[in-house]
Amino acid sequence: MQVQEEVRKLIKLKYPWIHIRKETWPQIITKLKEYKPKIHHHYVQWKKPGRNKVKCNTDGAARGNLGASSISFVVRDEEGDLIYARAKGIGIATNMKAEALALL
Repeated sequence: MQVQEEVRKLIKLKYPWIHIRKETWPQIITKLKEYKPKIHHHYVQWKKPGRNKVKCNTDGAARGNLGASSISFVVRDEEGDLIYARAKGIGIATNMKAEALALL
């Protein structure tokens, strides 16, 4: 019974939207097996810059949220053709720091 109560607490803490009250162990297992999270998505598409303009896209990433990090950027013309690109490692950083440094 103690394990069942600890599992209830864990579910309540980590997944508060799954309502587990005083169900039996088989009911808890069934509820977890039947749970299907809602997946939200949106389509993102790169758009060309205006006439006689260029666009610079940047990115920063960290392997883990304090880990080996890198930054990169690309510059493209009005046709979407690559003008220049660069990437480099920045050592150990958070993902937020990597994203911020990519803008500089």
